[in-house]
This record gives sequence, C-alpha cells and structure tokens, in this order.
Amino acid sequence: MDVRIGEPYQTSDFKYMASTATHADKTNAADKSIGFDYQYYYFLLQILNLKVGQSVGFEVKDDVHTELDQNRNIFYQLKHTTQVAVDGQPVALTKLDKDMWKTFYNWAMVISDKAAGREQVQKQLEFTRQSEFHLVANKRQSETNTIFEAISKLQAHSITADDAKLVLAAAEQSTTDENIKDYINKVLSLEPSVLENFLLSIKFELNVNDIIGLVQQAVQEFHIEKAKVPDVLVAIDSNLRAHIFQQVENGKAVILSFEDFHTRFRKHFNDARSTKLTVKSFSPSMPDDLFAQVFIKRLMEVKYLKTGDIEFAADLTIKKLQLAMHLDHWDKTGEITSKDISALHDDVRTLWQGKFRADFIDCDVKDIEKIGRGILKEMLGVTFPLCDDVLSTQHSNGEIHHLSDIGRIGWHKDWETK
Repeated sequence: MDVRIGEPYQTSDFKYMASTATHADKTNAADKSIGFDYQYYYFLLQILNLKVGQSVGFEVKDDVHTELDQNRNIFYQLKHTTQVAVDGQPVALTKLDKDMWKTFYNWAMVISDKAAGREQVQKQLEFTRQSEFHLVANKRQSETNTIFEAISKLQAHSITADDAKLVLAAAEQSTTDENIKDYINKVLSLEPSVLENFLLSIKFELNVNDIIGLVQQAVQEFHIEKAKVPDVLVAIDSNLRAHIFQQVENGKAVILSFEDFHTRFRKHFNDARSTKLTVKSFSPSMPDDLFAQVFIKRLMEVKYLKTGDIEFAADLTIKKLQLAMHLDHWDKTGEITSKDISALHDDVRTLWQGKFRADFIDCDVKDIEKIGRGILKEMLGVTFPLCDDVLSTQHSNGEIHHLSDIGRIGWHKDWETK
C-alpha cells in the first residue's frame, strides 16, 4: 500500500471559535464531519469522471489521487471551511493560509521522499514532471494572495522561477507563525529546478462549494434523466461507502479503476436508463378507520372480508395507497402522464365490466356473493400494462382497490345502489 501524504483531515478553522464557546461547541465534530464528506464526495466525483485505464484512490497517496495514462498522477488535497466572511460566503484563501502551506509542505515531503527512492534530484524532477498537485477548497480566491498570483504568472510564463521564489521567501519573512515558516522553508529547500517544476504543476480549484451538485451533474452526464439522478446517486453512495468500510476494515487500499467502477456500479445506471418504472419504498399514512373505506365496504358486501380481518384490511389498504402514491410520483417525475393514468383506469374498468356483465347474467340471488368473489379473484390475478412497463401484482391489486374506492367498480351485483 502506498504511503499517504499528509494527515487525516484537520482544519484550522476551529481556532476562530470564541473563547466563550461552550464545551459542547468546542468538542462538536460537525466541522470535521463535513470536511470528511467534502473529501468523500470529491472522490466520488473523480470516480464518475474516470476514463478507461485510469483509477482513483481515497486516502492512499493523498486525500484523493488519480492515476492517469502514461504513469501520470494527480494528487488532490481537499480543504473545507465553515468559516465565512461578512457577506456570508466562505473566507478567501490568503497568502499565509495555514492549510495551503501545510499542503505544499506535504507535497514537498513526498517529492523528496527518500523511502520512495526520490532522494536524488533527477528522481524528484521525474516525479514532478509526471504529477499534478491540486488544492481543492470551498474558499474563495483572494485578490491579495501573492502566492496564488506568483504561481499563476509563472505558469503563464510572465515571470521566472526565481521571481516566484522571491515571492515565497517574502511570505516567509512576513509571518511570525513558526509552523508556517517551517512549511515555507521546506518548499524553498527543494532544488531550484525541482521547485520550478513543482510550482508549474500546482493547480488551484477554489470556490468548489456545491460538491454534491457537481456529483449529481456527473451522474446526469451518463445519460440519466434528471428526475432519476437522486435515486442513482443514493444507490451508488450507499454501495461505495460500504466498499470503503470493507476495504479499510480488511487493511486494503481504497482504489477503484474504471473497470472496477464499471463492474460494481453499472447496474445502477442501466436500471435508470431502463423504461421500467421506478419503484419507491413509500410509507403511506393509514386511515384511522380501515373499515370506513369504500373499497373495504365493497369487499365486505361479497364476504371477501369480515369485520375482524384487521390485518388483512390493513394489507389491502397499503396496496391501494402504494399504487396511488406511485402514480403520483411517476406523474411528477415525467415517467408517465395524466393521460397514461386515465388510460390505465379505463382499461382496468373495461376488463372488469366485461367480466361483471357476463358473470351476473341470469344469476340466482343465492349465488351473487360467490360470483362477486369469483370476479374479484380473476381481476386480482391480472397484471396491468402501463406505458412500456407492466405493473407488479401488488400494484395491479392496488389499482383494483383504488378504482373500487373511487366508485368506478364493485363486486356485488347491486354495489352501485347499496
């Protein structure tokens, strides 16, 4: 397993809390938790952007790292702050930002890592030429961040490496924070050609605030309908978190290749592209009086249900409500239209009408209840088509009970007048 650079996510933002904060405030893990989630969702974003032959790691070589073609690596350090400016936006990344300099320090340590065989300058040069170093944060760009400006100008070839080094040295002289001084001096200690290549390889990804929105967009770009994106993301998210837990528990590195991702998660995308209707786990609110429902009364008229059958009545009610909730959901998500719903109701009623009329012609009074139960039994054995899909038996039964509840079908010969 590769040695990870840096340390578990820590943020200096806890230091801005007032000394009057309660003990509970000081020990609250919410800020750390959101920092970890920020890192995790960025990892998921990189997974979704993988190409054939590439892989991405989580807490292995860095917070997140990507291995590209031709032995190229991208190292990502993720920094999330809950500290905000007066306008309510995240604070800016300043020239003496401790997170920034600690990140640069960690990268400089990796570049010159003797244990990794990079003690010699030539090896360090090879490593920096094959790598990119991305600082990702929800902080804003500061107009007075001379470090950001110097690195940008160096990459635009408008200043020299020596000019950029002078800016770094000036930052070291402008602070009294010994930790930041140590971080800057470690970066400045890199051999000049190595330092130049390192600075040329640094990328700033700032203002990355809506990380979940970016992940949702990446899912949608797999040709997934926007309405289905949340369901796909929930499925991927739960499976990925379980995979990370299992890998860490077994002492293994969390690294996924394009092929791994395709094998493990493609089903979720295929399901979302399917013309089959999405099925949700709705929890309907039950009525106070089960036996006051119209469809229950219709069932009792042919003795399919008795007053004491509370559990059975509850089960039938759930089927009816589940169907109604799914029709509403599918209509709202655009999977079906109101015309499709009306067509379903009409088709089911037409089927019922044919059976009802044929079975009750010339029937004896003593057989009415039995015939009614027979019609019901036949109807409950049918599954009904809806658009390009077929309703499940549960939902088809729910449709029958729904139509009965709204007064469109019944089971007793005289149900309309009872």
